[in-house]
Amino acid sequence: MMRTIGIALIIIGLTFSGYHLFNWFLARQSAEALTQKEIKKYKSIVKTVESQNPKKETITTPPKPRKKKEPPSYNAGEKMAELIIPKMGKKFSVYWGTDEKALKKGVGMYSNRKYTVTPGEKGHVVLSGHRDTVFIGLDSIQPGDKLAVKMNNKVYWYVVEKHWITDKDDRSVIVPTKTERLTLTTCYPFDYFGHAPDRYIIQAKRV
Repeated sequence: MMRTIGIALIIIGLTFSGYHLFNWFLARQSAEALTQKEIKKYKSIVKTVESQNPKKETITTPPKPRKKKEPPSYNAGEKMAELIIPKMGKKFSVYWGTDEKALKKGVGMYSNRKYTVTPGEKGHVVLSGHRDTVFIGLDSIQPGDKLAVKMNNKVYWYVVEKHWITDKDDRSVIVPTKTERLTLTTCYPFDYFGHAPDRYIIQAKRV
């Protein structure tokens, strides 16, 4: 009887481990290495972004008022963008929503219209991912590094301003902003075993 119970527990343990291993592998697959052609292309764009000086920009005529566009609509868990980090030489699939189903696939984009927006809109774009799958090595990103989000065949560029560590219950991170900003969030410490107590935050502004 005890032997039967022991075998059953081993089978359950193996099944549980296999399930989590499969999800880990699935999420890792959403992070792809940039090709040499892409690296060359994005390095060229990064140099162009770095050479720009917004202070020299002048407006001689008032811009024409734009018609208000309806916010894009996506299904939960639907792939809708790519996050590109040239410094890491990687691009990441981005899915709509940040529930566990989306985060198992890769990077999730917050879908709360009260606090966040999608790239190209005035406001706060927030992306989240697991530290032990897609966002391994995210702590190598420093102020001044460039990030990009590709959505609907258009690439939106951002420059990192700061990064910090905060408590997992900090509600001051995901808030509306008056300017176009991008925030990446993941669990911290990166080498923590189990449910990490803190969050690692990277914030960038649109350029």
